[in-house]
Amino acid sequence: QRRYVEKPDISYSRIADRLKHSFRLLFKRRYGYSVLDYPLFEDSKVTQFDTLAIRGNYNDSWHHYEGRNVGERNFIRDEYSRRSQLAMGQPASHGTFVHLYLNGLYWGLYNICERPDDNFAASYFGGNQEDYDAISSGTRNTYQTQVKGGTKEAWEAMMALASQGGFRDNAR
Repeated sequence: QRRYVEKPDISYSRIADRLKHSFRLLFKRRYGYSVLDYPLFEDSKVTQFDTLAIRGNYNDSWHHYEGRNVGERNFIRDEYSRRSQLAMGQPASHGTFVHLYLNGLYWGLYNICERPDDNFAASYFGGNQEDYDAISSGTRNTYQTQVKGGTKEAWEAMMALASQGGFRDNAR
């Protein structure tokens, strides 16, 4: 059974001996601007972002700590999946590849992308952030469902219906 947690477990990319780390940019008024207002993704109508992910694609790169199957690491799988979903006319977060420099130090090739959360939903589908629930499948090796925005009531109702075979019965 899935459970909900308030704070996610530490990401694998935060472990000190890992060679590459992912980042999240949060735009908050107390630090300056509350949003980034810039047309970051050329194929997107959205130009304001309060959060962006800067993904190191650690699991799909040559420097993965296990070192196995290095020749099978493709680095682009997630971005390819997002772009394919968009090309089929379905909603998906936008992304692009960038060379990342922090304080003049080169960190390497990264994938900057939108986080598909409640703000993302409001930006693309209309309404307010509070109108949407954002549920995550959890962090690596924990797989604990996490509420990222909104509540879990609709999610739990859907899961209960699915576990009772409700999707096979049109009357439900």
